[in-house]
Amino acid sequence: VQLLAKLLFRIMFNMSYKLFNSIVVTNEAELEYFKLKKIDVLLNYNGVNFKQFQELSTLPTKNNNNFVISYIGKIGIAQNLEVFILAAEVLENIEFNIVGYGSEYNKIKSLILIKGLKNVNLHRKVDWDKVLYFYQESDVLYAQLSENFSGAVPSKLYQYLNTGKFVIYGGSGQACKVLSYFSNNIAIPSNNVEKLVSAIKTAKNLSDKGLNSNKNIEIIKNKYIREENVRKVLQEWEGSNTDRVL
Repeated sequence: VQLLAKLLFRIMFNMSYKLFNSIVVTNEAELEYFKLKKIDVLLNYNGVNFKQFQELSTLPTKNNNNFVISYIGKIGIAQNLEVFILAAEVLENIEFNIVGYGSEYNKIKSLILIKGLKNVNLHRKVDWDKVLYFYQESDVLYAQLSENFSGAVPSKLYQYLNTGKFVIYGGSGQACKVLSYFSNNIAIPSNNVEKLVSAIKTAKNLSDKGLNSNKNIEIIKNKYIREENVRKVLQEWEGSNTDRVL
């Protein structure tokens, strides 16, 4: 089904993109892709909206004394959170949170039960106020995308960086390039339990020195606020085109 869907969307894309004067993309990998197709392309970085920025950059101090690592986002095939569970099995003294829902939710739930893990807390999708709470109570935030998605940047990654907290990312490609602009993070190969365990141990050892980064918050403010980036893109169109787009 996935292969058929991929083929269908590829055909639809190849039939339609030439009908537009300009294409807006969200990262450099997409930018290079469209440049090769000889079409006008504008870069509009993804990120966080201004309200999210204010709330994420002013989180209250963590209350939980345990060392906590959290995944907050979609639970699907691309994320392969089985790796996260297997790391939790090794690191019994660290608290793991999984917050979200998706096609792999029941599989992950069953795996936690089969292994009898007491240090993994699984939560379904929650509202934004509760998301903020999980961000607040985490020391480290984790995300992953498998190799087939190396051209993508998870939007959740910008939220993670906006908190200033330590980030561990499993994957390659464009997301790692984005992370290279920031501090307070580790990028590792995707689907590698050993590397993930090692990265979590490294973060825990650094925790005594503090794992928050004001630098990351400042970078998000200057470069990854959605409303500001949309405004910049619209300014690149001539006045008549801007009116049409709006």
